[in-house]
Amino acid sequence: MSLWPRDLVVCRKPGFCGDPPQVENATATLTGSEYPYSTVYTCLAGYTLTSDVSNRTCLASGTWSSEEVTCSRVTCGLPALPENAMFTTFSAPGDTVNIGQSVEFICQDMYEMVPMNSSLQVKNYSSLTCLDDASWTSPDPQVLCVPEVCGVPAVFPFTSWSLQAGPPDLVVYRCVEGYVMTVPVSTTSSMSSRSASTSDATTAGVTKAECSSLFGWMIPNDLQNGCSKIDCGEILTPQGLEVPMTHETEYGSRVEVSCTAPLYVNSPTNIMECQADGRWSDLDASDVCAPCDQSGQAPGISNGLLVLDDNLTAGTTVRVDKARFTCRPGYYATGAEGQVQCTSVDNVATWQGLANARCIQTRWENPAPDVTEPHTKYFAPVDEDACCSNGFEACAVVTYTATNNL
Repeated sequence: MSLWPRDLVVCRKPGFCGDPPQVENATATLTGSEYPYSTVYTCLAGYTLTSDVSNRTCLASGTWSSEEVTCSRVTCGLPALPENAMFTTFSAPGDTVNIGQSVEFICQDMYEMVPMNSSLQVKNYSSLTCLDDASWTSPDPQVLCVPEVCGVPAVFPFTSWSLQAGPPDLVVYRCVEGYVMTVPVSTTSSMSSRSASTSDATTAGVTKAECSSLFGWMIPNDLQNGCSKIDCGEILTPQGLEVPMTHETEYGSRVEVSCTAPLYVNSPTNIMECQADGRWSDLDASDVCAPCDQSGQAPGISNGLLVLDDNLTAGTTVRVDKARFTCRPGYYATGAEGQVQCTSVDNVATWQGLANARCIQTRWENPAPDVTEPHTKYFAPVDEDACCSNGFEACAVVTYTATNNL
């Protein structure tokens, strides 16, 4: 009987395919290591999948499936250029441009390159760049090619300008913030002279001028003076507030307002400002003004009282801005002479005149005075150490006079 040699018999698991085939300009990622599994291809940056499939499968036979995976370089078509522009000789592209590459363009003869607005730098060329998604960037800088007779528009005081592509090409003048166009809205521009009267486009703080191939930019005569600063006029004093008799009224002016007594400024915001729209900023007296503390308590002074008015009681709805300092019974008032006044200190309504005020606890000397006979007695011992050792804050010598009750 014949037998096959053992070394001729090889058993393998199905689907052992080894390393996946390489694809140019792509990376391969295996989805597993045992049958069934596949490899997925990812194109490198700057390349895109141009085949119908992006993966190959390991077959039971131990071979990879036969689908072809291809990645081709991403390219941009020719970019659109502004009117009257052309590619420079050294950057003129073929039919396609690779991603990341840039092309430059200039203006044709008899035309001048002008940035799209007055904030951009004036250059003799501009460029575009091919992006990863096969699109083009906007021109850098953004420009128009206008007739040389027009060129870069003039800048007038406190104005800025921008261009609008035509035909005809237009320059649009606007006032900078806080300024207003002084050009009146009147006649239609005339194309028969180098300078034109104001056009109908001069409205709402905007003036437009055409580029004439004969006369250049048709700038209205009155625009030569530019824009003037906005003036908000005199402040219509809000109720409950007071405004200085004289103050600046132009854009940006800041006017400090005060409150009508007995209310005083009690807010960090007591400024009215002339705004770009020609109006004064709003202030409400209820947000700015307040009375000093009307509770009858002397703020910050232990046992101190404020007599707001001899005819008023604490908690009354009538507000006052003058008071008299005193102390609770058993205490002596010192350090505040006469009336104290409410005022605004660092924009806080504050009782003034209490900086040195104190309430000193007192007692009669021993023995207590006989109030039935005429005599003079003194509060507290004259010896301050003895007074304080008995628990009193300080010593005060106060004359007490009693008279006979006849």
